[in-house]
Amino acid sequence: MKQIKQQALFMAGLLAALVVGSVFVGCENERVNDGGANGDGTVPSGLGYERNEQGGATITGYNGPAATAIVIPAEIEGLPVTAIGERAFFGNGGIPSVTIPASVTAIGDEAFQWCSGLASITVDQHNTVYASIDGVLFTKNQKTIVTCPGGKEGAYTIPGSVTAVGDGAFAWCKRLASVIIPDGVTSIGGSAFAECSGLTSVTIGGSVTSIGDHAFAGCERLTSVIIPDGVAFIREGTFNGCERLASVTIPDGVTAIEKWAFSGCERLTSVTIPGSVSAVGDYAFSECWNLTSVTFGAGSSIRPADFGYFSPFPSYLRDKYLEAGPGTYTRPNRDPDFWTKQP
Repeated sequence: MKQIKQQALFMAGLLAALVVGSVFVGCENERVNDGGANGDGTVPSGLGYERNEQGGATITGYNGPAATAIVIPAEIEGLPVTAIGERAFFGNGGIPSVTIPASVTAIGDEAFQWCSGLASITVDQHNTVYASIDGVLFTKNQKTIVTCPGGKEGAYTIPGSVTAVGDGAFAWCKRLASVIIPDGVTSIGGSAFAECSGLTSVTIGGSVTSIGDHAFAGCERLTSVIIPDGVAFIREGTFNGCERLASVTIPDGVTAIEKWAFSGCERLTSVTIPGSVSAVGDYAFSECWNLTSVTFGAGSSIRPADFGYFSPFPSYLRDKYLEAGPGTYTRPNRDPDFWTKQP
C-alpha cells in the first residue's frame, strides 16, 4: 500500500523524468545550440531555445555536458532571451549553477525542479521581474520565493520580506535539513516542500493562513509540526507520506481535513480533531498504522456525508464516531476491530 503515498504530484514527477531526455522533441521551431549560436561562445552548447510569440527566445532545455555552469545569454541569434520554459531544466542533476540575464521576464513552472546538483541560481541585478538572494530565486520585490535550488543544504531561514512561498518552491530539495518560515508569510503554495526527504524540522510562522495541496508530502524525516491558528483547511495530501511524523497540532478553527492529508504518517500515535472540523476526507489518516488514540473535540459534528467513506482512519473508527459522537477513542495493541470510546 506504499503507493498510496505517491499521488498525482509524484506521478507527474516520474512522468516528467521520462521526458527529460527528450525535451527538444516535437517543437517545430525548437533549436539546440551546437556551440555556433552568436558565433562567440556566449551560448552554452546544448542549450535549447525557440522563438516565442513575443518575438524573443524561450529557453526550452539543456542536453549539453554535465557539471556545466549555465550562463543564459541575453540574446541568441539576434533574439532577446525573454523566457525560460516550463520544466526547461527539470531533472537535470548535473548543473551546478544557473545565471539568468536581465532580459528574462517569465519563468515557467518547475523550470529548475529536481535538479539535485543545482546549488545556486543567480539573477542579473538589472532584471525587473526576478531577484536572487544567497542563490535562491525570488520575485523582484522579494515577497515571493519562486525556487530554492535542489542542491541547497542544511538549514534555511526564509527572509523577513517574504509573504508567500510559491508552488513547488522547495520541492525535491532533498538536502535541506530545517526551514524557518517567519511571521509575515501568509501562504505556502502547493507542493512547496514536497519530497524534501532530508527535512527534519519546519517552523511555520503564526501569520500563515493557507497551506496548499501536498505542501509537505514525502517529507519522510519530518517528526513534528504545529499548524498555525489561522489555517482553516488542511488540504489534500498536505502531510502525505511523512513517515516519521509523530506529533501534529491541529488548531481550533480548522474546518476540513481533506483526503490523504495525513496518509502514511506511520509514527503518528495520537491526534486531536478539533470540534470546528466538519469534514474529513477519504484516506485522511489511512496507513497510520500506529494510531491508537483519536480525540474528536467537544462540539464535533461530522455528518456521514462529510466523513470520508473510504478508510479515513484505520479500521472502523468512522463507524464508531458516527454511532457515539465526540470523545476520545482508543484501540489496544493497534487492534483493528476494537476502537472503544473512553468514558
